[in-house]
Order: sequence, then structure tokens, then C-alpha cells
Amino acid sequence: MTVNEAAEPETIGTHAGPADEPTAATPLAARIKTALSAHWKTSILVALLASTTVLAGALYFTVHRPDRHSDATAAQRAVDAASAGTVALLSYAPETLDRDLETARTLMTGGFLTYYGKFSTDVVAPAVRTKGIKASARVLNAALMEIASNDAKVLVFLNQETVSRDRPEPALTASSVVVSLTKTDDAWRISALDPV
Repeated sequence: MTVNEAAEPETIGTHAGPADEPTAATPLAARIKTALSAHWKTSILVALLASTTVLAGALYFTVHRPDRHSDATAAQRAVDAASAGTVALLSYAPETLDRDLETARTLMTGGFLTYYGKFSTDVVAPAVRTKGIKASARVLNAALMEIASNDAKVLVFLNQETVSRDRPEPALTASSVVVSLTKTDDAWRISALDPV
């Protein structure tokens, strides 16, 4: 055995050649790259969820927020509109009939306005003129039932006093109605009137 032959077996297993180095480092680099990639994906997902939550909260408190549309002032305006509108609809006299009906029409909207216009022309006006009927309504109490940004319902308790040529003694009628309101041109208008 020569010196070179004896040295060769020792060198074969003792130090790695350049081809072996990248294969040893590759699994570590791949693990680091995978870990960083997963970390970034998780971070991006968390950031998206957080920003979505913040956006949803901001939209709720600035745009939607139902209690914002039903604060005490808005509720009082709805109750006032229902009370005044109900009095206007149920109060009339022969000498002021045209003005009374026109005032009542300005406080209504939608299909109820159409219905009231036909009913007052076909039924109320002829009866008021021929029989001399005079009616006056007075609200005893009113309470908000529900409210949204453009719709509300108010329960109104009222008394209506009626006299006519045939019955000059006043007849008093107590009743309650649910007044449905719709906001039109930034004002509450009656869209339905239902006796209860």
C-alpha cells in the first residue's frame, strides 16, 4: 500500500465536497422560507380581519345606527306630526271646509292621500255642507310605538266632538288610532290611519 492509497480512504469520509454543502443547507432554508411565508399569510389575514371589523363598526356608528334616527327629538317630532295630522283630518266646519280639507291633505302622503282625497270629496264634503256638520278633534295623549329613519307609528288617543243642524247638542266620541307616518321632504306625513 502506498502513502496515497492509505490517505485516500481517510479523506473520503472526513470532509465534504462543494456539491454536498447546498443539500445540507436546503432543508433549513426551505423551513425558514415556509415559516416566514406562513407568518406573513397569518399577519395579512389578521390585518384584513381587523380592518374589516373597524370598517363595520365605523359604518354602524356613522351610517346605520338605528338609535341615531330615533333619538328623543326625532321621536317627539313624529308624535307631534301624528297628533297635529289626526286633529286636522278629523276637524272641519261648513264655513271653512275647503281650507280644512286642503290643510289635512298637506299632512298626508302616498296611497292614504289619494284615499282621503276621494273620501273627503265623495262623502265628507257633501255631508258637511248638507247637514251642517261641524267636528273638532282633540288629542288626549299620544305615544310612539316604533320609529325608523323614514317610518314611524304613533298611538293617538283622542276625543271628537260633533254637532249638526239636526243635532245641535254636541256628541262626544272617544277613540284611539294608530297613525303610520312616512318621512317625505324631511317632514313626517300620515301614510295610514287605523282605528284600534
